[in-house]
Amino acid sequence: MAVASRVADRLNLHRLTASQVAKFAALAALLAILADATIGHGLTWENDPYWTYWVTKTFLIATVIGLGTAWFGIGVGRGALIVLAHTLILTVYYWTLSPVGLPSSPDWLDLQHTWVTGVPIHFGVIYLGYLTALWIWRRRARLRALPDMESIAFGLKVLVMSLLIVLVAGGLSNLALGEFTGATWYVVRILITVPFIMLWRTVVGRDRLSSVVGGITLALVWAAYSQFLGPVGLPDIHNLRIFAQSPPPAPAHWLSYNQLWLISFPIYLVVMVSLLLLGSYQNPS
Repeated sequence: MAVASRVADRLNLHRLTASQVAKFAALAALLAILADATIGHGLTWENDPYWTYWVTKTFLIATVIGLGTAWFGIGVGRGALIVLAHTLILTVYYWTLSPVGLPSSPDWLDLQHTWVTGVPIHFGVIYLGYLTALWIWRRRARLRALPDMESIAFGLKVLVMSLLIVLVAGGLSNLALGEFTGATWYVVRILITVPFIMLWRTVVGRDRLSSVVGGITLALVWAAYSQFLGPVGLPDIHNLRIFAQSPPPAPAHWLSYNQLWLISFPIYLVVMVSLLLLGSYQNPS
């Protein structure tokens, strides 16, 4: 009876409630699609398969991980099997049922991108997202035991930290690139950084380890936004529309692979990890 009880308790460690399954699946899907966008399509393939791919794949990740977690629970080994199942489903889907590049430029994936490089890379990035979600999930019990911060002080600290990150990371990257990326670039990065730090500090924590992982994650978020959504050079700083009746020129352009991933991203990484560490504390063990 004692052995059976211990086995049952051990199995229950991997089981989640229905609401927990939904939350974990959503968290894993968001982190996995971020890893796919940055490491898979940003660093490795240097391409953008367009909106239908991103939306469909996010829902597919959430579906497979959600059902897998509901049936089999969470864990490093369980996650590997669930992500392997997702990778096979994804590969068959894009090989057989749907081209990428939708809605504007549909094109079927070739053998190289589907099976040869696609399977190992897709498994790796989705599993990385799953493992990160699992790490965050298992920290929640410790975080609930920590005292909460007063909201006014919390908001002020988040704003100051966000402004420091944007000004320092943006300024250093602009110096390294030899160009001003534009006022819009700075405004958008503030809009990204403030809610990210708010969410990360409250969900993941404010200790040193969470600050390091948070800095890496935020750097990837910035890089993904720059690659897929954020051109530089806006607005025309010499002809701001607030002073002109007619629309000014819109001289936007995109950073190259070298400018984004080999110059800017390392700067984002160092600045964000360093500044978040300055505002961290060490959780009691």
